[in-house]
Order: sequence, then structure tokens, then C-alpha cells
Amino acid sequence: MRAALGVGGGIAAYKSAELARALAERDLQVQVVMTAAAREFVRPLTFAALTGRKVITDLFPASSETESLASAVEHIGVAQANDILVVAPATADLMAKFAHGLADDFLSTMYLAFTGPVVLAPAMNNNMWRHPATQANLEVLRQRGHTIVGPDEGELACGTVGPGRMSEPEVIAEAVLAVLNRRTDMEGETVLVTAGPTQEPLDPVRYITNRSSGRMGYALAEAAAARGARVVLVSGPVHLPEPTGVTVIKVRTALEMRDAVFANLEPATIVIKAAAVADYHVAKVPQGKLKKTAARLSLQPGGPGGRRLRVRDQRSDHGPGHGRCGRSPQGVQTRRGGAHLRRGAQAPARPSRLPMNRELLRQVLEYYQDLGIQTLYLSDPRTSASEPRASASGVLSAPLASVSEPRAPASGAVSDPLASASEPAPSGETLAVIRADIGDCTRCRLHEGRSKIVFGSGNEQAKLVFVGEGPGADEDAQGLPFVGRAGQLLTQMIEGTARKEGLPLQRPDVYICNVVKCRPPENRTPLPDEMETCGQFLFRQLEAIRPKAICVLGATAAKALLQRKEGVTKMRGNWYRWRGIPVMVTYHPSYLLRPYNQSAKREAWEDLKKALHYVYD
Repeated sequence: MRAALGVGGGIAAYKSAELARALAERDLQVQVVMTAAAREFVRPLTFAALTGRKVITDLFPASSETESLASAVEHIGVAQANDILVVAPATADLMAKFAHGLADDFLSTMYLAFTGPVVLAPAMNNNMWRHPATQANLEVLRQRGHTIVGPDEGELACGTVGPGRMSEPEVIAEAVLAVLNRRTDMEGETVLVTAGPTQEPLDPVRYITNRSSGRMGYALAEAAAARGARVVLVSGPVHLPEPTGVTVIKVRTALEMRDAVFANLEPATIVIKAAAVADYHVAKVPQGKLKKTAARLSLQPGGPGGRRLRVRDQRSDHGPGHGRCGRSPQGVQTRRGGAHLRRGAQAPARPSRLPMNRELLRQVLEYYQDLGIQTLYLSDPRTSASEPRASASGVLSAPLASVSEPRAPASGAVSDPLASASEPAPSGETLAVIRADIGDCTRCRLHEGRSKIVFGSGNEQAKLVFVGEGPGADEDAQGLPFVGRAGQLLTQMIEGTARKEGLPLQRPDVYICNVVKCRPPENRTPLPDEMETCGQFLFRQLEAIRPKAICVLGATAAKALLQRKEGVTKMRGNWYRWRGIPVMVTYHPSYLLRPYNQSAKREAWEDLKKALHYVYD
């Protein structure tokens, strides 16, 4: 596979060099195209050395004896030769050019000639990002189906704090792979989805509603769009970002939702009704605010005028299949035909309730889990420790309980941690001594912008230690590791997986720390000298605790501990060794928060399950 990497003119261009390397590690042939402004930040020679290919910098190269028609239309040839176009950083200027079809340099001209998928990683000042012109251009590019990665929030190069920082290269590289591996089996389908609650007014300031986050409908809409469908999402009031490549129609009442559904029903080939439409309404809404002393309020069942979203009654051909959301708490009610009944299929006169199937419910709950939604777990009667374990090469080894002489694969991964776990004497040092030794650290440049040192937290005699990259804004403010959104997901992963596997484990039972103890500016990747300085304290922490196993989160932590060059996608799920302690590598929770990383979430849960069973069985 071939990728054209466009580099815009911004301070984040230095990250693009790491992105070029990350794409090459994923077996992509990378052709770098730089704007004139980009060359002010990074030299083309850097990219040429990383990719082994000439870097394109000008639309019309200097005259030479080798000039030909091919050199004059090189932008066409590059556009046709590559499978995906990645632009990072995508500056406000570049996005404006792309949105309005301006073509005054090689990159913008190639963009117009390119017919494949496009991934944009914006980076700019936070006010530039929020400007209505930038947001309008962004919406145009989203509607073209382009994948937008980021930007992240944090401290920016200009000194302000907010959205505008380019996403990390590993995150962008994984997004590129997700786009290249995207299924397109729903091309030609038009999917109509309802999501979220409706609000029925009681008076001008009060309303009655059903509880609904809208997450399921939004996830279904995003998944259908990712698989090539044209998607219309009719959404009640929710607090969720609009899915990429989806037409969103925002409504408030059941009547507005009904009208929006019927207006978009005719072209729909699939209808998914995931909205929590209000069950009651007031027959006549008063003009003024109801007084507390007013007469008793009378609620009418059903939608306004007793009309509900009877989709099938509005179709002369009864064309689209339609699905409804599951019900609780008694269980899931599955309807015959499902959400993917196609046009012309025979539909039952009345949907039937099927008996609950334990395996089906387990799959449904695991699907919710993969979407990052908190859910209940069924106990599994199987003993997970008896399940086969996979080596780094993908070959299933013997069950853990029966492994006696495992062999290490050529990659250096260890198929069974028991084979390499030694029991050296503890260091004798306590965490309190190590923390006191750090003091008010000024050993590297990271101390200049920090608020608090984030040393670590948890059980000092923990059997399992999690190691991340470094603190973010929330961690820097509180002085504790993994307390932001990524930390909440990590807690859910630890406790949810333990509960599902029947293990009595809570987050306080493990120990959590990072490679670096101070927040890097703009949440950038820690530099090698910074990791070396902080690494000595991390190593002392691990020696003091001497856990049964370590779980490293993300590529930076994996490279710091294991000194390996592979990306996290190649290392994850495998056992390695650090000073005799088994180490499991998996994705960083912040990466799993990305909406396009659903498959990675399932892999991360599997990795964590391996680690938990090894440590606590």
C-alpha cells in the first residue's frame, strides 16, 4: 500500500517526521509532499532519510535536461499512484484550500486530482480552530467523507491552552490503517437512524423526557457511514459530537422527530429506531409557566395526537427493514428480521419475541463494552486460565496451567511469562524514599511548565503495575496518574474485566505510574533525554514493588521499558521481560477513546484479560 503524506507549514511539522516513520513501520510506502511553509520548519532531507524516497516540494521544479510531460503533470501521477492521502499538519490555510478547490502548489493540486480516502490531522492556534470560517471548511471536508483526526486539547506552542494540538503520530498512523482496512459492504445503502431522547413540553420552561445518552444510535450511524453507507441521523437533545460523514438532523419533540423521519424515509433502505421517544405528552401546552398551585396536570399516553413513529405504515412498498433498541431490565428482546432486513424482504405481520439466548446477550454486552459504554457483565462459567494462549507468532500454545518449557519466538516476545519470571531479592527501597529523592525535581526541562509532580498511586505491594507515558492536564493539576478521560476508561477496563472474569479486583489494588513524572508541553511525546532522566525513578519504583507482572500502556512506555523498535500494534498482546518481570504490552487508553478504534478496544480488553489471569489466577 502507498500513502502520500502532505506536510503543512506549522510547528507541528516536526511530528510529521515521526508519522512518516510510523507509517513506514506499518508497511506503507510513503511519498512526502511538503509545502513551502513546511520547509521553514523541517528540512526535506529529514523525510528523505526516513522514507528512502525523494521529497516533492515544488509544483514546477527547476528547468533541467530531464524535463518531460511526466514531470509537468507529476501531481497527477502521484495522485494516481497512492492509495491514501494523509495531511499532517493540516493547517487552516490548507483546509481552506481543500474546501474551496484552490490549487496553487503541489499539495493542493494533487488533492484535487486524488480520488481515494483522505485523512486530515488539523493543527493550529485554538482561536483559529474555533473560528467560524475554519469550522465551516471542516464541515465541508467532513461531508466529503474525509477522516478528521484530532486536534487534541492542551498547551499550544503559542502559549495558549485549548484545542489545536496535532494528534500523536501513532494515533494518526492507526487511523490511516483503520481507513485502509475499512469495510465498504454497505455502499449503496441509505441508513436512517433515530437516536437520543425527545422532550415534550409541560409549559415553556418544563418538559418530560426519557433518559437516553444517544450513544447507541450515534455509534450505529458512525459504523454504517464507516462501511460506506449514506447515513441520516435524526437526533434528540444529546451531548455528543456529530459522527463523521453523517447528515445530522437535530430535533426536540416527538412530533419533530416524526416529521424528520418521514421526510427522509423514502430513500432509506435501512431504518434503525434507537431513539427513546417520550411516552407521554400534554394535550395542550399552556402559554405561560405553570404555577405550583395549579390544578393537577394530565398527561396523555403516546406521541402528540396519539401518533407514534409508525415507519412501516408510511411506506407503500414496506421497503426498509427496521430495528428497535433493546429493553431492560428483564433482558433483551430480539425482533425477527433484525436491523438489516432488506427491501422486498417478507416481514412478519407482528414482530415476535424470541427467547433470550445467553451467548447472544454476552455478545451484545461485549459490543457495548467495545464502544466504551459502561455495562453489566454476565459471569462466565468457563475457566479462562484453561483457554489456549497465543504466542507472538499467533500460534496457540498449551494452556497456561500445563506450560512447562515454552519457547521464545524469534520476535523476542515470550509466549508464557512463567518461563522467564525470576524471583530476585527486592531492592529494599520504599516508594516513600524514592519520592523523597525526586524532591522538587529540576533535572530536565519538563519541570519548567509543570504544576505538580505525578509520582504514582495505588497499592505499594501490588501484584500488577500499569505504566503509561506521562501526565496530562488533569493529572498535572491533581498530581495523580490517569484521572482524566483516559484514566476513567482505564478504571472501567480494570474493574469491568475483573468483574467479568470473576476476579475480586478494584483499581486501588493495582499500582499506576508513568515513564515521565511531569507533563510534557502540549502533551507532546517525551524526548529521549527526558525519559532517561525520569526512567531511573520509574525503574526504582518497579524494583521496589517487584510486581508479578507489568502492563505497559502505549508505544512510548513500551519502548522505554523494553528498548524495542516495533510499534505497539506489533507488540501488543505479547509477553516480554523487564529485569525478569513479565511485561504485557497493550494500547494506551487515550488511543482507545478515538471513535475509529473499535477493533483496538476489543484487543486491549483481551490483552488485559491475559494479564489479569496470569497475575491473579
